[in-house]
Formats: sequence, structure tokens, C-alpha cells
Amino acid sequence: MTPPVLAKMETLRKASSSRSRISLTELARSTKWRDQLAEQGVLEIMDRTETAAFLLSPTDMDTLLDAIAELEAQVEQAEVEALVSCRATRNNWQTGDVLASNASASLKKRRQELDKIAAAYER
Repeated sequence: MTPPVLAKMETLRKASSSRSRISLTELARSTKWRDQLAEQGVLEIMDRTETAAFLLSPTDMDTLLDAIAELEAQVEQAEVEALVSCRATRNNWQTGDVLASNASASLKKRRQELDKIAAAYER
């Protein structure tokens, strides 16, 4: 993640761990929480003694979504790199009739192996 996104995520983490809490009743009956949300960026909404939700400011929600998107991109990049490295030694590319014939033989071989496994369980 980029340093600005990391810094903002750390701020969100600290704000959520500082336990800026309001009850559902306070949320419904007053508007004081709006100032607190603007200041902290995140509020924990409590229903009796249980956490019901976290309320994020629009800016902090955008930051969170940006961080998620960046993490998803990193995961995708890592998956692509893993696929490329796994296939680095494969230089035997085939096309046309050769590919069709080899694919058919591979499927036939796998089916025979599966039939053996199924026969063992039928006994």
C-alpha cells in the first residue's frame, strides 16, 4: 500500500480502537455524534453492550474502499506472478490436432484413474 493510504488506515484503526462509542439511542435522538464523527472519522454504534455497527465518515469510507481495492490489486498481481513462475518451465506449446489428441489422451487417462478410485469404493 502507498504511504498515504497506510497512514490513513492507521488513523482509522486508532480511531476505531479508541472506542469512540455512542448508543443507538444517542444516534437516534441527538446530532452531537456528527461533530464526533467529523473529528474522529469512525464511531462505534452500541446496542446495549454489543457493537451493532461502525459508522464511517464519507472521506474515511472512501479511504477504506481505496485500501481494499489496492489490496485486491496486490493479491491479483501476486496470483499472476505465481502462475507465471509455475509455468516458466513449460515450453511445450501445442495447437491444432496435436493439442486435441494430447488433451483427449489426458482426459482418457484421468477418467481411467477416477474409474479405479470409484471401483475401489464400490467394493
